[in-house]
Amino acid sequence: MDSPVGLLAWMEVPRRHAAAFDAWYTFEHVGERIAVTGFLRATRYRRIPDDDPTTVRYFTLYEVENAAVFASPEYLDRLENPSAWTREIVPVSTLRWRIAAPLRATLGAGRSGTALVVELGADRNASDDLLAHLCALHASHDVAAARIYEADATASATRDTTAEARATGPGAESPPHTVAIVELPHGTKPDAVAHGIRATSPCDRITAIELIYDLTRPGPAAASEPASDRRLATTRGDQKGSKK
Repeated sequence: MDSPVGLLAWMEVPRRHAAAFDAWYTFEHVGERIAVTGFLRATRYRRIPDDDPTTVRYFTLYEVENAAVFASPEYLDRLENPSAWTREIVPVSTLRWRIAAPLRATLGAGRSGTALVVELGADRNASDDLLAHLCALHASHDVAAARIYEADATASATRDTTAEARATGPGAESPPHTVAIVELPHGTKPDAVAHGIRATSPCDRITAIELIYDLTRPGPAAASEPASDRRLATTRGDQKGSKK
């Protein structure tokens, strides 16, 4: 059986366009992607602290059945025929990096409100050290869950010649080879966990993020967890709320 794959991306948006970008992403883009056969779940995060006066940075994870989905006619048709709203919004954003990456390892399950994105190069020893450290943190209840992804260059490149890719342009940064998403228990300080990770595994960057939207594809493919449509941050300022 093919391995599950994550589609991971960092995007940066001028703060003056953030409300419009959030509305498009929440009310159109995520739903379009989840409607594609093989896409199972979409989770959006915002970098914290969100204190940059000029930009907002977002991290997105799509969970997909396998890498073949990225070459499917249905998915490529979406990329070649973006909606009018997509064509309006995409040019105001900057893609930092984007990778398709098979899931290498997972610890625990679920999503918490706060997480870390840990970026590493291709050194398998560093990845193994990180996994061992995360296992210890999970056992001591200092990490709620974690997923480690390793990039697939072929799957990552399927989007490169499409209309949507031409609209966003190439990534502004070289993408990492390995990415870990580390979910933190409530009340855990991200800086403390990040410090411990840096001490045990050489990594390129660690960024704290907060959950803002989570959508699971309904039906048998998502039977392992109940369908959810959670909105922890609306597009109207910083008001917090939830939709159940």
